[in-house]
Amino acid sequence: MFSEGQKLTRFVDIDKLNSGTPAERQKFEEESQLKTVPDAAKALQDLGTANGAEYGETGLLTPMDLSEHPVLGKTQEALAAEDLRGIPANIVTLAFRGQGLYSPVVVEAQADGENLAGDRYLVWKVRELPDHVPALLEEGVKEQVIKAWKRLQAIPKARERAEALAKQAAKADSLEQGLAEATVTGEKDADAVTVSESPDFSWYRQASVNAMIGRQPLEFGNPVVIDGAGENFMETVFNTLGDGETGVTPNDDASIIYVVRVNSRRPATREAFQSAPLFDTQIANFTIPSQYQEIANQGVRRMLIEQERQLQRRYKLKYRNPMTGDLVDLANANEEDAEE
Repeated sequence: MFSEGQKLTRFVDIDKLNSGTPAERQKFEEESQLKTVPDAAKALQDLGTANGAEYGETGLLTPMDLSEHPVLGKTQEALAAEDLRGIPANIVTLAFRGQGLYSPVVVEAQADGENLAGDRYLVWKVRELPDHVPALLEEGVKEQVIKAWKRLQAIPKARERAEALAKQAAKADSLEQGLAEATVTGEKDADAVTVSESPDFSWYRQASVNAMIGRQPLEFGNPVVIDGAGENFMETVFNTLGDGETGVTPNDDASIIYVVRVNSRRPATREAFQSAPLFDTQIANFTIPSQYQEIANQGVRRMLIEQERQLQRRYKLKYRNPMTGDLVDLANANEEDAEE
């Protein structure tokens, strides 16, 4: 792939790329990239066929699109055991802050219980466009807008239905009894509500892949029956609800609203975590973050985001969109995000 990538970069006319206005240079670069995409696809298909590997391509993706990609979204750079660079970069960092065009990199899926082997992928980037506000008539844009609008309209309705089901279930001895004949929408012919019981899980756990020097990084615990349990979910089941209480919480991206009940809980007694260092550890030129420091940093980030929102609301900060020249009210723009 490295050799093929060198061939594909020969199209660049450096003199033309460095001449003209910024807009002209950008247009030329985009046109040049687009011309080489078919050649890059053929080169990779040929390599895959010769080595018994499957070929696939993603099309243009935003950072969020890539992070949610069903195959590559949870991959990270595959480092050799002797590699001492520390934390491996995830696919989003590699694609948007690291690798140039036609620069091959090996990534592997993070172990998650279903993929303990860590499937590996050999990837390269074939095209990159600058941030821009797409026109509604651009390919695929209208469909994305409609999908996003429907989702925003559905979230409050889904939460309202979930809260009604939670009140109904709270009167029963278990969720199974309380939601025995319930449907998702409330209509008789709709899909039945699915009730599942999770095994014990913690708010945080150590990742099953040793991706850092000296220890394993922290990640959210895995309730197994929850699709995308994130900070909101953990906050609800660990801090908001008491034993036996029923409540409502979204998953990480608010694509699903769950009715949850805490059946039981026990205090954390794991000796290894209790004896973990409170602060970062310095080994030679490398810094190993403390597990407690990681948790604290996440809380600090959430606090800074909320502080920024409060400042925007208090001082009515506005920002001028560089593409359209319109003024955007940051407080109102972020209000919906804050509610979610």
